[in-house]
Amino acid sequence: MIRFPVIITLLSLCSCASSSFEKSVPPVAEKVTPPAVTGSLRLTYSGTLGTQGEIRAPWGISFGVDGTLYVCDRDKSSVVRLNGSGEIISRFDSFTNRTERLYAPIDVCSSSGIEIYAVDASDSRVLRFDRNLKNGYTIYRGGADQTKLFGSFNGIAYDKISGDLYITDRDTGAVIRIDMLGRSIRTMGAFGSRDKSLREPAGLDVDPDGILYIADTKMGAVAVVRNFGAHINYIGGDALEAPVDAVVMDGGNIAVADSRGVVVFNPKGAAAAFAGYGVDRIMKPHSVAYKDGKLYISDGASASILVYTVE
Repeated sequence: MIRFPVIITLLSLCSCASSSFEKSVPPVAEKVTPPAVTGSLRLTYSGTLGTQGEIRAPWGISFGVDGTLYVCDRDKSSVVRLNGSGEIISRFDSFTNRTERLYAPIDVCSSSGIEIYAVDASDSRVLRFDRNLKNGYTIYRGGADQTKLFGSFNGIAYDKISGDLYITDRDTGAVIRIDMLGRSIRTMGAFGSRDKSLREPAGLDVDPDGILYIADTKMGAVAVVRNFGAHINYIGGDALEAPVDAVVMDGGNIAVADSRGVVVFNPKGAAAAFAGYGVDRIMKPHSVAYKDGKLYISDGASASILVYTVE
């Protein structure tokens, strides 16, 4: 009779300890070695956008010139516009629009004016909208130019200085440049061409000097492209696993969305800060955006937009 309550007490203690352990330690499968960083930068979690379930599968994200955030929602086949509080103020989808359809929106960017551009990965189209996501129509389709590229578009960026639009083609390893003023189209790095091809280019961004930063997933690094292919370097090969997007930050720093976290590189290409990797949270980034000292991460693990302060 004495042993019975003792056994119950011990079992209860074991059960409580086990439960607490499981909540505080990430699953074994998610444990990874975080990248080694140098420098004084730090990413501090400061909130989450899109937790009301109105965005179910956030992918590409980008800020407009008016400060609103545009998000590709793959699950709802739509592009949405969020205000500073994370509330949806407009949406373009395949259900309410009769002239154009979105099937697999994967990335989005804005011009220096009111135009918003989105890539539909399912049929390699680029669509243009106004800032309220109205009047959407196709402006470019893969295979339409003289190079006959029939791949899968994976990322898009707008050069606000030159007015050029850049698109990555995952299947051909190419970057396509569209001169929006002269309507000329050039490609760089397609397989079989004279130019050096990328292995699997994904998201990208352009700095004020016109330098492209392209996340190359299969290369496990970020391609730094000057003069549209005249010279290509790679950074982050020792810190990244499978990068999917990059964004230019203040001071020449570059934030890169990796397979399990985000890494910030300084202008010299050294890893200076990170978030995720099972250290502060389990994360599966799809895209990154930056504004006013804050880094925004489109996260597939939480189906939301994570916000980090850069310090």
